[in-house]
Amino acid sequence: MKAKLIFLFSILSLFMFFSACDDNDDSKPTDKGDETDNEYVNNWILDSMSYFYLWNDKLPNESNLSFNSDPYDFFDSLLDYEASLYDGQPFSRMEGTHINIPKTAIADNATTSSDLGFEFIGVYFLNQSGAVAYVANVITYVKKGSLTETQGLKRGYLIGKVDDVKINKNNWYSVLLQGKSSYKIEYATNQTDLEKGITETKTINVTPGYVENPIFLDSIYTVNNRSIGYVMYNSYEAGGESTLPYDVELSKIFSRFKEKGVKDLIFDLRYNGGGLVRSAKFITSALVPNRNTENLFEVKTYNSEIQGQLNRLPDTNEAKISWMYEYFTDNVQTNKGQVLASIPKLGDQLDNLCFIVTGNTASASELTINALKPYYSNTGKNIYIIGETTVGKNVGSWAIYEENNTRNTYVLWPITFKSHNKLYPAAESSNYANGFSPDNGWETEDLDMLPYGLQELGNKDETMLKAAMARLTGGTKSYTKYESGRILKRGSSLDRKKENNLMYTDRKDIKSLNIK
Repeated sequence: MKAKLIFLFSILSLFMFFSACDDNDDSKPTDKGDETDNEYVNNWILDSMSYFYLWNDKLPNESNLSFNSDPYDFFDSLLDYEASLYDGQPFSRMEGTHINIPKTAIADNATTSSDLGFEFIGVYFLNQSGAVAYVANVITYVKKGSLTETQGLKRGYLIGKVDDVKINKNNWYSVLLQGKSSYKIEYATNQTDLEKGITETKTINVTPGYVENPIFLDSIYTVNNRSIGYVMYNSYEAGGESTLPYDVELSKIFSRFKEKGVKDLIFDLRYNGGGLVRSAKFITSALVPNRNTENLFEVKTYNSEIQGQLNRLPDTNEAKISWMYEYFTDNVQTNKGQVLASIPKLGDQLDNLCFIVTGNTASASELTINALKPYYSNTGKNIYIIGETTVGKNVGSWAIYEENNTRNTYVLWPITFKSHNKLYPAAESSNYANGFSPDNGWETEDLDMLPYGLQELGNKDETMLKAAMARLTGGTKSYTKYESGRILKRGSSLDRKKENNLMYTDRKDIKSLNIK
């Protein structure tokens, strides 16, 4: 049943099974009228995975597959090997409709929804014997311009009840994501007050049609006579293919930092689960020392069939270059080549770059760190990492779907490539499958001050920002930590964001395959 993958590389006319292209020819003929709808879709799923899945040689034998099963179940049945690599949580995903695919796969990907106006982390508070004493949701940040922002909720507030229902181990996530227009919440401003029952009640309204700017904060601080730039960036989003407003905004921020003489930069990725590779390329182009557009930003490798074909081609072959190699750039520009902004060479000026990361930091965020590390090392500059160990996702995707097919509206986001830095093919070019760990002695937890109340993001006394500044200025990490073992994080609302754990490409100029 698996079709043989045939490569026809051509400089003049190249086609590819790829997301967001109007001329997708991404399935076998669909004239099998005797197939049930599930069989039709599941055959397409298997063919797609057989072509492009990074571990296509690990797919189950067809005789063990149930082609009449629910497509989600069928897709999940193909991921056993991937799940074994990532502790039972494969990164490949599937969606039920491609109505929103242009916003996701063509970088027109602003986050638009009815929104709570804040993100939260679910936590279990343990007693001295290690049992769960109570459960609450901690507000990690309140979104700017949301209705919630005007109602006075703040980072660090602990929500214990929603609509008079006590939050517990089973409902902590769903209770705030019921699609309602408003919620009555009972909250305390810190853990100590929550334990004492000192709470407040407020009804919050969701914000319809909310668009979140991923650039949450940017500032310049003066610490010990050093100018330290700070950017908090929450997802790799472009904000619209024709104008790429967030990429342009970041370029302007970096230009301002360069003009102000910033030599130390803190790039805060603690809540950034990833997103668009192209946005990562623009960012790293600004931060890399001695930028040259002939220097590698990223190398992509594929499954054994695709990679075998690529490896047989000379490095000068245009198709091989397009598929495997991506370089730094001097400009923010669209896929059509329209230049929207110039990218400053801030990396030439920087002495130190410090990343703030957590267990929510993944994918394109990790790609950014990995891409820059060898360039900083080669120039004697420092990359510091403070916080928690990141997710460890060095693989990426693109969207696969059938255009204008009412019988099949599913979208696949299978893992299709592995990301490497300039050190490829050395093993260390992509050796962060277990995540990036913080520098020794600089492990810092986002919720450390929860018993007393979290400082607002951007406040110099906020735990992780304070630690990053100390790292850059030769200071020591100093803060009061909650009693060890008393707080257990269970997950986050960030998990529902469409960019979460995504490192995806939308390059429509990669058209080097014709599947037959």
